Amino acid sequence: MEYAHAGKPAGYASWQSIYPLYINSKRSVKCGRRLSRESAVENPTIDEIVQALAQIGFKNEENMLKEDKVHPQARTTWNPKDHVRGFACYNEFGRIKLDLKNLNDENGVKLSKKELLTKVSEIVTARRSSSQM
Repeated sequence: MEYAHAGKPAGYASWQSIYPLYINSKRSVKCGRRLSRESAVENPTIDEIVQALAQIGFKNEENMLKEDKVHPQARTTWNPKDHVRGFACYNEFGRIKLDLKNLNDENGVKLSKKELLTKVSEIVTARRSSSQM
């Protein structure tokens, strides 16, 4: 049974969640990182991830929602120097809900969540390197 979410698009309950700590190279796998350290990005922000997803083809409100949520692992003190008001790192605040059902790559092959995270990480890295030039 699917519950109605007030003000949310149809099918919202089955959308996937993405948190900044999933692609944070400063995190260990035990603390929530989903990619290899080499593929991940150092301290990505929720806004960088939203911009990368928009570049991939997600549209706000249609198949992507940015929310003020925090991953449970982001509440633990994994780096005491960054500890602020009960959160390990302010950059890890936020959650993005995505509808991945109709997401395909440029060849029409369905993308997995891990492949999507890898693409997002690559885009964030490229944007950072181009802005530093």
